[in-house]
Amino acid sequence: RESEARYRIMFENNHAVMLMLDPGSAAIIDANPAACAYYGWSREQLLKMKISDINTLTRKEIDAEMKLALVEKRNHFIFRHRHADGSIRDVEVYSCPLHIEGKARLFSIIHDITERAQMEEALRASEARYRDIFENAIEGIFQSTPDGRYLEVNPAFARMYGFSSPTEMLQKVDNIAKLYANPEDRIRVKQLMEQAGVIKGYEVAFRRQDGKVIWGAINAHVVRDAAGKIRHYEGATEDITER
Repeated sequence: RESEARYRIMFENNHAVMLMLDPGSAAIIDANPAACAYYGWSREQLLKMKISDINTLTRKEIDAEMKLALVEKRNHFIFRHRHADGSIRDVEVYSCPLHIEGKARLFSIIHDITERAQMEEALRASEARYRDIFENAIEGIFQSTPDGRYLEVNPAFARMYGFSSPTEMLQKVDNIAKLYANPEDRIRVKQLMEQAGVIKGYEVAFRRQDGKVIWGAINAHVVRDAAGKIRHYEGATEDITER
């Protein structure tokens, strides 16, 4: 009785949304006040509902997910839940099996992650736009380490140096200094990057894979970590050979 009383107090007074489910019928058999406030239905209404009235998955899909929670193969789920006003929210659900009076139950704690999901989607869209710009830019774009290794180059950058693809260039160029027609220029560029953190329009002679010398104008800056340590350089090189 004391254990039940402690559970009831914790369940009733917790600000987290909590539901108790019958995994066999998918019926909601208990809901705390936080759940009523979150979903917009009264406790009496929720206890007449099934989790399939809230979860946007099909009943078959819900049963499969509950089965995973019951056998403790998974306890963390991402769902979309329906509210009384018809709105749909993204939720993170933690479920664990309980046995109460000899009956299997699923106890779930629900967190709203709608804003986080929207931010993640916006980030994915931003990354896709960046990737599109990176891949299709006419100017050569690169990321490199201070010790002289390329982390990433775009197709235009690879073509500038006579490589068929970024992959080929990354595989064959193990030291950026080899691309400089004058080795002292590489040392100078590195010094400027470390001292000023940025270079603009720095003109340098480079040697392509086929031995041909070309001229490039470098615009680049330093990227640092939270402690101020240099992580990498990133920037763009414009082919100015004709000029």
